Amino acid sequence: MVKCISSNDIGVYCQLLEYNSIEGFLAASEATKQRIRKISQIIPVDRVFVASVLSVDEKTRYIDLSKKHINREEIDEAESRYNKAKKLHSIITHLSSVLESGWSLSRLYELAWSIHPTPTMTHLKDILDQLPQESQVNKIRMHYLSPKRYEIQAEVEVMCFSHHGIEGIRESLLSAKERYRAYQLSIRLLSSPRYLLQLETTEEEKGISILDEVIVYIGVELRKRGGEIRVEKEPARISSEHKAEMEFRLKRLEAMSQERSGDEDSDSDSDS
Repeated sequence: MVKCISSNDIGVYCQLLEYNSIEGFLAASEATKQRIRKISQIIPVDRVFVASVLSVDEKTRYIDLSKKHINREEIDEAESRYNKAKKLHSIITHLSSVLESGWSLSRLYELAWSIHPTPTMTHLKDILDQLPQESQVNKIRMHYLSPKRYEIQAEVEVMCFSHHGIEGIRESLLSAKERYRAYQLSIRLLSSPRYLLQLETTEEEKGISILDEVIVYIGVELRKRGGEIRVEKEPARISSEHKAEMEFRLKRLEAMSQERSGDEDSDSDSDS
């Protein structure tokens, strides 16, 4: 990872961010395979990007860089490694300020380097295992090393026009909740006849597969009672933004339901 610090007609000067910001030079001919008028058009000052080292003059510390021969896969790999290393550095810096047993920044890095020559977030668990079990260490362990949980949602419409009616729908949904209790299946009414199905899992693909199973199971139970199910939104992992939006939607529907209930009570009081 390098950062452009200045440019001229023949190329750009860069800092090698992973090597103590030592300076390197990227010639305009090594910037891109396309013809360009000015290199500053594609690499402005302060831009951070991925480059490869072509040559190093150890006496003059002159470093030649290239950008045009790097493929997308190499760029993604370099950016991922750099971001993981940056995150680990912020954690180590934080630990050096909060640990009570004399763990300075240099001592923490000596520990990290003893575990791997170029440590990243992949090695965080091994680093934390070597530290005293203080509360700050445990907080970091809980935050970064706990299994990530995904919320899977689907929206379905359920109907039952036989003599079972609403009771047939209720029995089918309760049966599904009981059968998939281990996955903390939640079934919430959005607006009749649409329902929201939700579950949490540490494995995204498995969670989607299980919610597909839930929908099939509800369909089987409904058909036993003369009903049917229709999928309006296929099972999928939801983002935190979508989750917040859905919670707002549910609260609004609940408030509207309470308002309607209050109106009905008022009407019955006036009739009496």
